Amino acid sequence: MVINVIYVSYAFSKKRISTIWPVVVLRSITSLFVTVFYLPITETLLSMIECETNEEGKYAHVDFDEIECFKGTHFIHATIAVLVNIIFNIIGVVVALTFFETRMLTEDITARQHSRGDVIFVLIKIVLQLSFTFFPVSVFILI
Repeated sequence: MVINVIYVSYAFSKKRISTIWPVVVLRSITSLFVTVFYLPITETLLSMIECETNEEGKYAHVDFDEIECFKGTHFIHATIAVLVNIIFNIIGVVVALTFFETRMLTEDITARQHSRGDVIFVLIKIVLQLSFTFFPVSVFILI
């Protein structure tokens, strides 16, 4: 996918696009990542920084009690997870902003006149993912 992004970007910058299939493949893959794989990817990235105080009084990872949070190699993993999550969320919003149809009459059944709904949906997914990851479950039982 990275090679495809580089190729399409280079072809657009030189205005030499000989075939359209790399653009179609790139659009399909990015829309798949932002829709179907969005929540699993963000959940995996956020689970790397999900920590709580364990029985011993140490601030440890939720799934792995022996790993102390933000110490040693966990700090590196957490930093990379946060950076990749931020980049992935920015890509998700950009993809949601750019995938819409500008023509009033089109044969595409998935066409949208604007992208406001998709952008709001992505932002809501980000907020809910963060809240379900970092707030205790008891807070949501009261709601």
